[in-house]
Amino acid sequence: MTGKIRVAASLLIVIGIMSIMSLGVARAEDPTGSHADTEIIASSATPSLKVGFIGALSGPAAIYGTAAKNGVELALSDLGDAAKVKIIFEDDAFVVANTVKAFRKLVEVDKVDVVLSLASQPSNAIAPLAEQARIPLLAWASDSNVSKGRRYVVRTYPSGFEEGATIAKIALAEGHKKIGIFVSQNDYPLSVVKGFKANFNTSDIAIYEEITSETTDFRSFIPKLKQNNATLLFLCLNPGMNALLAKQAYQANLKVPVLGCENLNSLDELKMGGESLEDARFVTVAINSDFRSRYQAKYNNRNVLSGAAIYYDIIMVLNTIATAASTDITSAHRPSLIPTLSTLDYDWKAVSLQAEFRFTNEDSYLDIPIVAQRMADLR
Repeated sequence: MTGKIRVAASLLIVIGIMSIMSLGVARAEDPTGSHADTEIIASSATPSLKVGFIGALSGPAAIYGTAAKNGVELALSDLGDAAKVKIIFEDDAFVVANTVKAFRKLVEVDKVDVVLSLASQPSNAIAPLAEQARIPLLAWASDSNVSKGRRYVVRTYPSGFEEGATIAKIALAEGHKKIGIFVSQNDYPLSVVKGFKANFNTSDIAIYEEITSETTDFRSFIPKLKQNNATLLFLCLNPGMNALLAKQAYQANLKVPVLGCENLNSLDELKMGGESLEDARFVTVAINSDFRSRYQAKYNNRNVLSGAAIYYDIIMVLNTIATAASTDITSAHRPSLIPTLSTLDYDWKAVSLQAEFRFTNEDSYLDIPIVAQRMADLR
């Protein structure tokens, strides 16, 4: 049904793990001594859904965590007194060990009802823990391994394979047959490049490189790109590295089109890359134009707008569930609700109206139309 989502048992689990909240809220102490978390609290006069957020709010991937956090806070601002969710933010700085530590704190100390995670590699690290603890995990992740075959894990983004296949269609339509491919050695880029490479023959690849996070000099790859007559660069590197490679290639007079993944969805990357990325295009998800305008007006940027939009809608979905749930449901009822099917109608407010949760025997994810965008349009 257009503009609606049908939420099955995987998301309904959230209802089953709601517990009665006492009036007033006291911040839980972290036994590790860390106080990096932040709570945003709904009205203490009513029961609420306790939500843990884990994402990179510092470090090289902070642009993604910041956008997601902005989306959460914008949703809570719009809800006002109607908010029935409490958010506890944890910064993992895109370090997997920190993600695991944050998850355990949220579950064991803060006793959250649901966890939101950011990025494929951190989400892959905690997905088995969520499954074991029977804690619903809503992961903004493209790697289908995060949710594949799991009952308590739902991805809130299409698969990386689908992203790669979408951008490959553009390369094919433009007739590129010699492509230089550079991807970082982590789960998201590797899932995207699978979908991209599946559309080409081996002979179509001028060079394929998996890049470590320490790499800063790409000039040694440029002679091979030129020798193999590369007509296109496909980039899905960590933040900052895409601009560095594109700029070094451009300065060496290798001026070819650039296509890439969501990691190019950054005005900072465009500023770093300058002319080398001016016409670059990347894949992202379709965003509601009204939300785009509101976000731009409030935060004065469009960096990783997809993350902000997804987290905005996820908070709205959880708030709808919390509002509808009976106040006498406790965690003891969780097992009986796991196999239960139900539906929840929700009008998407930030992402495309065509978005829909899909639940199969193999996977659970939020299906959103994928589109290509020019980096220059980020201005």
